[in-house]
Amino acid sequence: MRSVIWSAKLLALLTTASAAKQHVENRRSNGSQCEIDSSQGLQLVQTRRQSYEPLVIQESLSTQHSGCIDCCNDGHKVVPCLDVDACAATGPEQGNYAVAFSYTGKLPHNFLPNILRMRKHAGEADLILIMTESDAQHLDDQQKRTLYVNNVKLRLVGWAVPPDMLHHPEENWCGPQDFVRLHALALEDYDGVVYYDSDVELQGDITPMLRCAATGRLLTTNGGLGEPLSVG
Repeated sequence: MRSVIWSAKLLALLTTASAAKQHVENRRSNGSQCEIDSSQGLQLVQTRRQSYEPLVIQESLSTQHSGCIDCCNDGHKVVPCLDVDACAATGPEQGNYAVAFSYTGKLPHNFLPNILRMRKHAGEADLILIMTESDAQHLDDQQKRTLYVNNVKLRLVGWAVPPDMLHHPEENWCGPQDFVRLHALALEDYDGVVYYDSDVELQGDITPMLRCAATGRLLTTNGGLGEPLSVG
């Protein structure tokens, strides 16, 4: 069965990550908008030392690249980082892969600033934009053409925040754009799926990570506030 093994703990991790971001947002003045640091995103290479958190699996780094030290663990202790290339060697050579990204609310005019580099480094993987049905109604003709020209598939979903979620502030909260990403876990018709923020600029071939994910692994990074799962 073509699927990736997903842990039920992921929703709890996302809730923890969103709560950590909420702590920062509460320090902003009232009426401020949710801000995202475009220099970050869901990347598979951590670039700074972090506290030891569970479920962090990182690509091993060559001596030609800088990276964090002692930033991988098995949930109990620091361990050598996963060798993604070795892992990829056991994955399917001709797998069915997808690169997912998402948007909530009204899209800006330049909503896919690095789409050409994404297409270049994603190989034959499908590009999928996740949006709620209500948000997708605001797509204008030019934005629809951008999706068509770049062969981006629009995946419509029913919610941005899980239904009946107790913590759901009305303003100054990044929850919708964080939790809508959960729908990437439902792309079970692919052997491997990777999620990136839409403004991430890929610097190299991501096929090895997709092939590694196709073996049943979940590759992720911890966040800048020490939360176990980075959400942007």
